[in-house]
Amino acid sequence: MPYEGSDVMFRVTISGKFQGLDDAGREAVRAAAGTAFTEAGTFTHDQSVSVFTFRCQVPAEPEDGDDEAALGGR
Repeated sequence: MPYEGSDVMFRVTISGKFQGLDDAGREAVRAAAGTAFTEAGTFTHDQSVSVFTFRCQVPAEPEDGDDEAALGGR
């Protein structure tokens, strides 16, 4: 079972599509890009700025059970 200070991390990936971005919005999205799993999160997008992915890493908490820990090992 995970516990505080453990090395168990949940890696979360969220994908979506942009709608209605103007040129200024596309430039702001391009400026926010990165490529790694971190606790702060990383935001990536395709070249045309039509789809995105947000990735983050969430440390396990003491109240997370065995089922949640098993998912973190995938």
